[in-house]
Amino acid sequence: MNGMLSRAVTGAATVARGVRDDQLDLPAPRDGFGVRELLGHLAWTAAMLEAPARREQPPPGRRMGVFGEEMPVAEDASPFERALGLSGRDPAWEP
Repeated sequence: MNGMLSRAVTGAATVARGVRDDQLDLPAPRDGFGVRELLGHLAWTAAMLEAPARREQPPPGRRMGVFGEEMPVAEDASPFERALGLSGRDPAWEP
């Protein structure tokens, strides 16, 4: 693993281990994400990176709670909008 990624993983693991159960429902620094969702995202990302090294298929994101329920998209939706819908993100959302 390259040095920068190794340091990032070590730092993230240290922070994640320090999260208490009573902190899981607190907001994370990113709007719309809680601590629980952020940790779920980190766990899924780690599984996605680890699976190829083990010559395994990565786990489905929806099963790990990374993706929400599929969102409907228009018939003429672009491939990107369809991907957003599949991942549980609203393609019509705007900041």
